[in-house]
Amino acid sequence: MRIKILIVNVRNFLKESISAIRSKNPRVLQPIALFGSMVLDMGLMFISGIITARLLGPANYGDLQFIRTVMSLLTLVVTFGIFYSGSRVLVTEADPQKCHEISGTIVFISFVMGLIVCVAMAALIYPADYFFHTNVGHIVIPLLPFFIGLCLDQALPLILQSTNRIYLLAIYSCAPAFLYILVTVTLSLLKLISTSSVLITFQVTTLLVNLLIVAYTKPSLVSIKYWWEEIKKRNKSYGFPVYRGALIALGTGYLNRLGISYWVNNTAIGFFSLATNLTEPLKFLPNAIATSSFRRFAGETKISRKILLTSIAITLASLVVALVFYGAPLAWLYTSKFIQVSPMARALSVAAIFMGFGDMFNRFLGAHGQGKPIQNAAISFGVANALGIFVFVPYFGVWGAVITSVLAGSVYLLQMYLSYRRFNLKISSQVVKEELNLAEKPNLAEEI
Repeated sequence: MRIKILIVNVRNFLKESISAIRSKNPRVLQPIALFGSMVLDMGLMFISGIITARLLGPANYGDLQFIRTVMSLLTLVVTFGIFYSGSRVLVTEADPQKCHEISGTIVFISFVMGLIVCVAMAALIYPADYFFHTNVGHIVIPLLPFFIGLCLDQALPLILQSTNRIYLLAIYSCAPAFLYILVTVTLSLLKLISTSSVLITFQVTTLLVNLLIVAYTKPSLVSIKYWWEEIKKRNKSYGFPVYRGALIALGTGYLNRLGISYWVNNTAIGFFSLATNLTEPLKFLPNAIATSSFRRFAGETKISRKILLTSIAITLASLVVALVFYGAPLAWLYTSKFIQVSPMARALSVAAIFMGFGDMFNRFLGAHGQGKPIQNAAISFGVANALGIFVFVPYFGVWGAVITSVLAGSVYLLQMYLSYRRFNLKISSQVVKEELNLAEKPNLAEEI
């Protein structure tokens, strides 16, 4: 019976979507544009993953993923929730000029933070080599100037999401991967492929796209001091609580990967990262809908049931296709050197779906400024990841990280859904009280 209802909902949703497309309804066109760009990005990332893995081989590919993990961890640490708070200030601001000023403040802060990441990377990369028994310091140090845009890459999607620049966000989603493929293929033809050349290509192409988008959106550097103070105020109640949760959740996730390097080797990090990347598309549909609806969520009391059911149906269909692909097609494309990736990707597909729908509820709560439940869910996610660092990975190697991802994903989804339900009930009860108060006012007037 439930399957029949689900099919009917999907059919009705598709009919309404086609009608909305014909009438150029932005509520439908924006999610479609964003989802389309994510599908394109998925294809481009898939192609770039094949090219990178085949050209570098398991060992060098593992070194590349180790460097990226360290970079991502440092970027996460230095942000302190400022970008979350900035996006919250943006989403509640209606004046276009002020939005440009807020965006300019966030962009300026991101470059300052990027400089801090570069300094930290220079100080820590050789001690990391010693601790993890790696040899990547000589690769990282010459490329440090190109890492200054790392934090901008974190801030820009939030700026575009909060200002409802969904079509520009759609372009942003796939342009870096497209440029990366073009440059990497050219370097391959010139026989200039190495871990260094691949890393610098990734950083430069991403930075170039980011700077072009920044130039197009025309952020203003007027009133930086004022907006910095406003963002700091919001950071106490929203941004920093979310940051603490993200630091625990994502930070432990990155440490989990570094644990693979410590307990196994960098090649194993490469296998795990590749399997994780292959399952990323399964997060795309819930993320596309939630991201394109972020500004609208702020004025709504719940996520549409029809959209939820449709998202579930399409995600499950995508899962079936993915599980088939992870068999013979994957082995053929990546060669037998990466055969260990196939079973990992199948298991991690479940974790990806959990995370995708957890993020949908996360976006809704974030649009309402509910930082505390987001933080709590992130803490639970981090505790589950900590089991991987100290229990699963030491005993089960790279498969310990896979088990951890599935466990952490299920915990995250459950807690985000429960927080969403509690908030939804709270809003509903407030609406009922307001309606009752309005209904009582005429009666009071009559008595008087």
